[in-house]
Amino acid sequence: MAHDNPGINYLAMDISPDVLGDARRNIVRAYGGEEVRNILLTRGDIEHIRDFLAPEDRVERIYISFCNPWSARPKHVKRRLPHPRQLMQYRDFLVDGGEIWFKTDDDTLFRESLDYFAACGFEAVHISHDLHDEGFSPNYVSEHELKFTAQGVPIKLGIFRKLPEAPDIDPVRWLRPAKTVRDLENAPD
Repeated sequence: MAHDNPGINYLAMDISPDVLGDARRNIVRAYGGEEVRNILLTRGDIEHIRDFLAPEDRVERIYISFCNPWSARPKHVKRRLPHPRQLMQYRDFLVDGGEIWFKTDDDTLFRESLDYFAACGFEAVHISHDLHDEGFSPNYVSEHELKFTAQGVPIKLGIFRKLPEAPDIDPVRWLRPAKTVRDLENAPD
C-alpha cells in the first residue's frame, strides 16, 4: 500500500515487537532494499493512542486489520480496537469525512462493530461480508488474510466515514442498544 502511494505517510502501530519485526521484514522485501520514507513503525498500545496522536494531528484514514476479537469473556469486549471507547479516541484526530477501514475474519466482532461505528458517529460507506467473493479493490492482502481465506473463511470489510457531529455517548459505559443495526438488517421486510 505504501509502495503504491509514495505521497502518503503511513504509521503502523502494534503492541507486539514481534508483529512489528514481521512488518519490517515485509517492508524490506516489498521495497527490494530501497529506502522507505513514507512508513513509520511504532510500538505502542492503541488504548493509549492519545499519547501518540493529538487533536492537532490530522489523520485521513485508519486501517484496523484482523484485531483480536476479545470474544471469550464479555467483560473483555471493551478491549476491542473498534469498541466505542477506542472509536471516540480516533475521532479526536481523524478529519471530518475521514475513514476507518475495518477488516476481520470474525463474524461476531464484525456484526457488533456495526453498532459501535453507528453509535460513535460514523456512517457505513461500504459493507462486505465476503470481500474476496465480491472482488473489492483495492484490497491489500495480509498474511493473516491469506491464511483465513485459504481455510474458506470469508473476510469482512467495513468502510466507515466520520460524520462531523460527535455523538453524546459515554464510550466507557456504552452498552449495545436493544435494537441494533444487526437487528434491523435481519428484520423481515
